[in-house]
Amino acid sequence: MLDTLFEKLKIATEHLIAKQIGNHGLTADHVVFEDAAIRNVIRGYTREAGVRNLEREIGALCRKVARRRAEGDETRVVINPDAVVDMLTGGASFKDGFLEIWSSLKDGVRQILSDILNQFINSFLKGMLGAMAGSQGAFSSAFAGKRSLQRHQLVYATLGPRVGTEIHALALKTFTPEEWAERGE
Repeated sequence: MLDTLFEKLKIATEHLIAKQIGNHGLTADHVVFEDAAIRNVIRGYTREAGVRNLEREIGALCRKVARRRAEGDETRVVINPDAVVDMLTGGASFKDGFLEIWSSLKDGVRQILSDILNQFINSFLKGMLGAMAGSQGAFSSAFAGKRSLQRHQLVYATLGPRVGTEIHALALKTFTPEEWAERGE
């Protein structure tokens, strides 16, 4: 399993870049990839353990260069980290993309996070007092009318890329506030 930045960078520089440059009718005289740019692609635009999506993103960059050349721009293109952001996101920064996503999800995410944070604080205080007993669970009004799987998907979507990186294990018991109250916890 390819899981390190170094391994992916090595595969990209030794195989994928040359392959995609050739696939798009380009040569090394037309485009140059900086290692920092490839690291940026690996960290910011791919999520899988392998290199399939990395190769797709390199291909997307090569297509942009080929299109520029077809439109008459014969200058050599140096793909650096700034060029990656410009070419793969249309000039929008990560922050802009995050803000756009956040604005579309914020109400649901805010509700789930608020409910989970309140639950965590309450559980922590109970634990500090020695009154915590039995299992703990997450509760949110956003879970109303949803099956267990859908509730878990909401939590995982909220946590996003933290699952598997910052959060290594997560066992979920999800409830609506009403279901939680019925448990008497």
